[in-house]
Amino acid sequence: MSRAIRVHGNATEHVPIALLLLLVAELSRAGPTLLPVCGAVLVVARMLHAFGVGKSAGASWQRAPSAASA
Repeated sequence: MSRAIRVHGNATEHVPIALLLLLVAELSRAGPTLLPVCGAVLVVARMLHAFGVGKSAGASWQRAPSAASA
């Protein structure tokens, strides 16, 4: 249960900042492919992180790339 709480807590710490950065990119008229690519990377990274933290207590291959992109 504590791992599930940590997965959710980690998302609430990182996703709002990432969404604000996407908003800034949108308002600054970033390229047409930048926002979808960054949004997709965010979604995949969060899914990998949730899977990695939810399945193991220690380090896992899913946690390193997802934490680096968040």
